[in-house]
Amino acid sequence: MKKTGVKLVLRNAAVVTMSTGISQILLAITGIVLVRYLGLNLYSEYSTAALYMGLFSVLGRIGFNRVFLRECSRDIEQTESYFCATLLLNGGVTFLGLIVAFVIAYFRYDNRIFVLTLFLGTSQALIALRRMSTTVFQVHHKQHFTAIATISGALFYTVAFFLAIYLHASVFIVALLHLCMNLIAILLSYSMSFRLAFPKFDFTIFKKLIAVGKRFCVIDIMLVLYVQANGFIIAFLNLKEQVGIYNAAFRLFSVFQLIGQIIDGAISPAIYGASTEQPRMIRGLRLAMRYFVTGGIFIGVIMLARADWLMTTLFKAEFSESAGVLKLFGVAMASRFIVILLSHVIYAANKESFMVVLMTGVAIFSVIACVILVPHYGAIGAGFVFLACEVVLCVICLHQVEKILDKPELYKLLILPLLSAVVTSIFLILSNDWPIATLLLSPIVFFSVLFLTGYYKSGEIFGLVKAFIK
Repeated sequence: MKKTGVKLVLRNAAVVTMSTGISQILLAITGIVLVRYLGLNLYSEYSTAALYMGLFSVLGRIGFNRVFLRECSRDIEQTESYFCATLLLNGGVTFLGLIVAFVIAYFRYDNRIFVLTLFLGTSQALIALRRMSTTVFQVHHKQHFTAIATISGALFYTVAFFLAIYLHASVFIVALLHLCMNLIAILLSYSMSFRLAFPKFDFTIFKKLIAVGKRFCVIDIMLVLYVQANGFIIAFLNLKEQVGIYNAAFRLFSVFQLIGQIIDGAISPAIYGASTEQPRMIRGLRLAMRYFVTGGIFIGVIMLARADWLMTTLFKAEFSESAGVLKLFGVAMASRFIVILLSHVIYAANKESFMVVLMTGVAIFSVIACVILVPHYGAIGAGFVFLACEVVLCVICLHQVEKILDKPELYKLLILPLLSAVVTSIFLILSNDWPIATLLLSPIVFFSVLFLTGYYKSGEIFGLVKAFIK
């Protein structure tokens, strides 16, 4: 098995971050314009369809893809067989899930929202199904192929979207364009992935994937429930404007969270590849905690301290109520980055049973809490439930990884970044009259505290930059 070093991880992270970042900037711009163009009422219709379908369309991501990544990161020769088996299983589950969702939507919503569910549900399913080709790129350390497909789809959508806005197109045309974007991306992605590994059916691998993947399926179904239950319940109850208020905040949260997901795409194969060498895994994990998680803490500070300005400036004054939800998401951001990272360590240690129990408990709590709070408190109630789930997951995952590894002392790596977060938050709150200037200065404040307290050393940074360039 080929070892994955820091230089390769940094190189992959650099390529994916820069190239995929371009597409996400385009999508973020179009997303902001979409909210402003539709306004609260129409955007609430759009969000109702998107959040409702979100619970079903992500079935294409469940379970089996995690096994695919873990096993092929250890033995790349099995890629073609796992690729085929994962495609068959995830594709079948996705198709069945969409049919059920469309039937329920037909009886639950009016014709306008039903048509939106057809377009947006299919679009979200294509995003989920693209993950199998993305896994091929991760295994071969060719994540830039993912970026090529994503950028191509994003460029098409951006040009077509602004043309549609110029022509005063309806919300249905906008939803259809979103579907076309993901259709282009998935066709490009699979055409490139087939060059690296063409699916080859192996019944032994197929049975093994089902046997091992069923536990991951339970985990991911529970994960979907706790992440999507908040928005789904708001949408299913058809709470009108509260749907748009929640989804506007969640749209910004997703943009910020995507930074972590992009970098995680380069980090995760290295963690699985080092699973048999605990000292190397501990070194890589501590490095990721000091940079990846610290970055997540900084992003959370920006969301928390500048939520009101972000919502009213990027969207409209009618979305000002979304600021309260965004603040809750900001507090949850650090926990989200930690859970993303540590879950790979737990899976690499073959602790799927632990994750089944944990995710089932969190999902049940999320659904019950949403059913109780959302009808009374709307979007804010859903935000509180999301934050509570993230904090619980973070604390338990940290404790579990401390048991799996030999004293990685990850808790200590969070003290100084959290101290820096407090200092930066105070700076931003006290300088609220100059939002743009202080927003630009905030990274200097945040990382200066970490340098002054000795968390980062100048020689260490120069070494990483040198590896990054090479």
